[in-house]
Amino acid sequence: MGVRALPTTLIIRHLPGSSPAAFQVTRLSDGKTAEPAFPPSPVGFPVEGRPNSDLVHELQWYLESFLDYPFPPEVDHADRLRKSLRQWGEQTFDALFGSRGAGRMFDAATSDDYARLNLQVSSDDARVLAWPWEAMRDPELGWLAHL
Repeated sequence: MGVRALPTTLIIRHLPGSSPAAFQVTRLSDGKTAEPAFPPSPVGFPVEGRPNSDLVHELQWYLESFLDYPFPPEVDHADRLRKSLRQWGEQTFDALFGSRGAGRMFDAATSDDYARLNLQVSSDDARVLAWPWEAMRDPELGWLAHL
């Protein structure tokens, strides 16, 4: 039985006053930071077939109303929303961890079978904290919330 590695904590820190919203990935153990990244905001992120809406509004519909009528044509609407959420999650992951520095921190935290990754989002802006961070997705590892 191997020694279980302590979790590596990476903090996704919102840089206040940035427009568009900028974030910096920091490794908690040594304070190492990556260059600022600009993931897409879910506000204004498109959902196929919903030209006058965005990911945030469609998520609200999905969580609050979809189960009231989970039948066609709403199941198609929900499928398009889930596809958009997956795209947003992958684009957000790529923006945050696609750079050399942040990518190395992420790879180091996830390379050992015994290692665990702890991601934290830090912001003083409630609108940023309300982003669907649980949807962040590495195309190779899958949904990060499952890690």
